[in-house]
Amino acid sequence: MWGSFFSGGKDPLKELGYEVLSDSQQASSNPRSIWTILNGKKKATGDLVTIFSCQTDAHINLAKGALKRMKTLRHPNILTYLDGVESDKAVYVVTEKAVTVETYVNELKSNNNNATTFNAEDLLEIAWGLQQLCRVLIFLHDDCKLSHGNINTSTIFVDAKSCDWKLGCLEFVQSISEDQLNLPSRFLPSCQRYEPPAGPSKKGTNSQKARDIWFVGTLIWEIFNGNGATSATSYRQLGSIPRPLSAAYGELINTNPSLRSSFDKLIQSPYIENNSLVECLLFLEQIQLKDPGEKQTFFDSLPDKVDQFPSHINERKLLPLLFNAYEFGSSGSAVLPTLFKLGKRLSDSDYKKRIVPIITKLFASTDRMTRFRLLQQLDIYVEHLTPAVVNDDIFTHICTGFTDQEPAIREATVKVCF
Repeated sequence: MWGSFFSGGKDPLKELGYEVLSDSQQASSNPRSIWTILNGKKKATGDLVTIFSCQTDAHINLAKGALKRMKTLRHPNILTYLDGVESDKAVYVVTEKAVTVETYVNELKSNNNNATTFNAEDLLEIAWGLQQLCRVLIFLHDDCKLSHGNINTSTIFVDAKSCDWKLGCLEFVQSISEDQLNLPSRFLPSCQRYEPPAGPSKKGTNSQKARDIWFVGTLIWEIFNGNGATSATSYRQLGSIPRPLSAAYGELINTNPSLRSSFDKLIQSPYIENNSLVECLLFLEQIQLKDPGEKQTFFDSLPDKVDQFPSHINERKLLPLLFNAYEFGSSGSAVLPTLFKLGKRLSDSDYKKRIVPIITKLFASTDRMTRFRLLQQLDIYVEHLTPAVVNDDIFTHICTGFTDQEPAIREATVKVCF
């Protein structure tokens, strides 16, 4: 199938340096997207990727438009474009490794040994995902003057590296100043039942924004209730939608397009705004804008908070943000208690790769409190220090403690050395 992309039998993915993995033989087209999603890897590095394939004649022009959008639209919450190729018969788009939100939330439920409900950690994480989705749609609408046109659990993705939620499947993206040119239901009959109900007619910008707002509402319904909705009236039943989200959700699915809520209001709903994980991750993303007092208060409380968060979010999202806070946010040793707590959950190889370099940099710091904290907590990380790291990167700095003018540092230095 994939080798027939060009005449002559050449496989364009191999020409690009990618290959489809064997488990993709079971891949199938999603009825709410024009794409077949394949698992792949980059041959030169072995890095895993996601490959979007479209070989349906009626969808080729849409796929070419999506490829163009993927090349030009850049935002942290749009799938990262890596490569692509097109012909008159097929289109391939290669992106970072990701899975659909539908797949991701089903995995969260299955990890709880329950196919229908989320636990408290999952609810925190979904709030963060919805916050990210609102953020990128505000960018798309207000900065790019574009609408997505087909938001659903099969066109929003979660990347494998940081568990961030990202827009994908840009085939129905268009200017918000125009009427919807290509209705998804025209090409994908399964999308018909997700169309917003006919309301007071209003063309142009507000109409396109209102469509996307409606689709975010239906996406929320499906996340919490599954894909059992049969018509627009199904969305009036809250089902398992969390109570702190219910008011904002109700405004998203208003039958009158002009009365639908904005994404800003959704972000301000108690479910998202008062969410401890959202507060934490947003603070770390904006660490450079915070004053020293705010940072100190935040980092003092953080070690107790991380126990409430999903372990995969702590490892894939929170840890990198802590590293960034140390490197660029002038947070210094304040990050240590949380780093050491999360580090206990890493393998020895990951600890040496991710935590030890920060420890060695902090030992070189001229800040006395930083070195004092490191000396006090040596027993937490010493087993991960190789002799080479101790001799080349740490020992000289430890020795300066013998002559430090601060008695507590001299004492701590003696204790760790003898």
